[in-house]
Amino acid sequence: MIEIISIQGIGEVSEGRDLAELLGHALTAIGIAPGRQDVLVVTQKIVSKSEGRAVLLDEVQVSDEVAELASAVRKDPRLVSLVLAESSDVVRAVPHVLITRHNAGHVMANAGIDQSNLGPDAEGRALLLPQDPDLSAQRLRDSMKRGEFGRCLQVTQVALADMVANAAGLATGEGAEGIPAALVGGLQWDAPDASSRALIRLAAEDLFR
Repeated sequence: MIEIISIQGIGEVSEGRDLAELLGHALTAIGIAPGRQDVLVVTQKIVSKSEGRAVLLDEVQVSDEVAELASAVRKDPRLVSLVLAESSDVVRAVPHVLITRHNAGHVMANAGIDQSNLGPDAEGRALLLPQDPDLSAQRLRDSMKRGEFGRCLQVTQVALADMVANAAGLATGEGAEGIPAALVGGLQWDAPDASSRALIRLAAEDLFR
């Protein structure tokens, strides 16, 4: 039977904090030791925060070209400047919609930049995605293998990981719940490891175009 356990008590994550340590202590506090095929799901937001991906909007430079695009899509020129810096290609730009291909290869709105629920100093800030999500996940997994927090965590095939992440969202929430991680147990799989790049579509297959 699949079980999803929300991991509370992590608190506000700041730049430079050791996520493995925070998660490990939180798991210990609720008396949970992950099993070999349990999956630890962590929100992108706390990864970005720990990696220092928060940006002050007032420090963002806006060119004339960016200002023109911002006017066309009716968005904050500073946000548009960040979006373009984080993207390799603009896929769609119409009023209130700016779809780009992120530098990591994924197509998404506003390059995945977030301005909601960023903590007590959120005013005037934007949070960028991790520069290399696969590397971030690998580092976290390797750190959690120290043996201090239970048995070794495993990763799974991207398609399954996507479904697991969606399921975990039921426990973590999408708003101000303040629960940035969940442990999903009871899973069974035998697929090999794969990176998030397996989800990237070729430009010719992009449905946004």
